Amino acid sequence: MRLQKSGHVVNISTSFVSQPIGVLPASLANLTKSGLESVIRSLAIEFADEGIRFNAIAPGVVNTPMHPVENARIPEAAKPV
Repeated sequence: MRLQKSGHVVNISTSFVSQPIGVLPASLANLTKSGLESVIRSLAIEFADEGIRFNAIAPGVVNTPMHPVENARIPEAAKPV
């Protein structure tokens, strides 16, 4: 990427890093993903002048076959203000 003066690195994170919810056990995910987001921000600044971009995508709760629908709903009391 440095040789061609362009590139894009995309990492997957979680929205719970910036918006934790008490009823969902996400401490380990927050520990690892918050470190990842910190590094991504630093790399983005470090390599901006070289045309290399760094981004983290942080999806929220996603309805997939891996998760039952009843687990995808966040109780009203747990929603961030």
